[in-house]
Amino acid sequence: MPSGNTHEFFNMVSLPVVLTALQPEGLLPFIAGYLFSTFYLSPDMDLPHSKPSKRWGSLKIIWVPYQSFVSHRSLISHSPVISSVIRLLYLLLPLFLTILIIFKVIDEVFFEGGLSVILQQDIGILNIETEIFFKNLIFYFAYGVIIGDLLHLLLDFSVSFLKGMKKRINKKFKFLKI
Repeated sequence: MPSGNTHEFFNMVSLPVVLTALQPEGLLPFIAGYLFSTFYLSPDMDLPHSKPSKRWGSLKIIWVPYQSFVSHRSLISHSPVISSVIRLLYLLLPLFLTILIIFKVIDEVFFEGGLSVILQQDIGILNIETEIFFKNLIFYFAYGVIIGDLLHLLLDFSVSFLKGMKKRINKKFKFLKI
C-alpha cells in the first residue's frame, strides 16, 4: 500500500494532466476540491493516524465517529465516487444544519421571522445567474474531490495488484525471484 507521501506526490504530478480536460470556468473550484481531497479528505480518513487525519489538528475529533464505524479500505471509504460523496456529506451536512439552525434562531429572535420572507422574495435574473454560478461552483468542487479520490484509489489498487502479481510469480517460478 502506498504511503501518504506517495499518494500526495502522485496526485500533485497528475493534476496538470487532469486540468487539460477541464473548461476554464471550472478550474479554480476544481483545483480547490482536488487539493482538499488530496490533503484533507482522502480515502484514508478512516485511519486515525493518516496524514490527512493529522492535518485536521484539534478538529480531527470530527472524524472520530467516521473512523470508528468505517474500516480501512472498506466499500464506504474506498469506493469510486460513493466514498467521496459520503465524506463530503459527513463533513458538510452537520455544518449546513448548524448554520440553518443559527439562521433560524437569529431570524426569530431579532427579525420575528421577517428576514426569511425578505430572502425568499424573487429578485429576477440576478437570482438565476447567482444560482447557476453557485451550482457550477459546487459541481466543479465536488468533481475535484472525486477525481482526487479516484487517483488515490487507482494508486492503491495498482500497487496491491502488482504486489499480488509479484507474489504469484515468485511462488510459481521460485528460480526467478522478482
